[in-house]
Amino acid sequence: EELSALKRGDLVIINGEKNVEIESKILNENKKIKIFYTKYKPQNIDEFKNKKVTAFAGIANPKNFFNLLKYNNINVVEEIKFPDHYNYSEKELENLMNNAKANNTILLTTEKDYFRINQNYKKKINYLKILVEIENRNQFIDEIKKII
Repeated sequence: EELSALKRGDLVIINGEKNVEIESKILNENKKIKIFYTKYKPQNIDEFKNKKVTAFAGIANPKNFFNLLKYNNINVVEEIKFPDHYNYSEKELENLMNNAKANNTILLTTEKDYFRINQNYKKKINYLKILVEIENRNQFIDEIKKII
């Protein structure tokens, strides 16, 4: 949404490190809005250590996914980006699998993408399980309770 949508918001969640520049833009639109941060915590990252990976993602910011893998020392041989909420065709999934086979890599995607993939292909595609950790979780819950 446009930044002006923040005028009707109560809370904002930013994923990642503290970002004063973004906070300033948010507060410029709505001085009363509360800002919280989250971090993605990979749950099964060790399954992909010491393996060569072809990573693909159809999320709003696939670079975050690729960077998370690299930060956790996953050997990402190739990064393949698709548009957000992408609906993978069978032909594209076949191409991804053929490409991974040719490069001697495993296919790895996001949990969000994995659940949009046709059941027939899921056995050949891995996904990174993620837990979202909210900083100041109790304060966040208190703010939600005030709103509802």
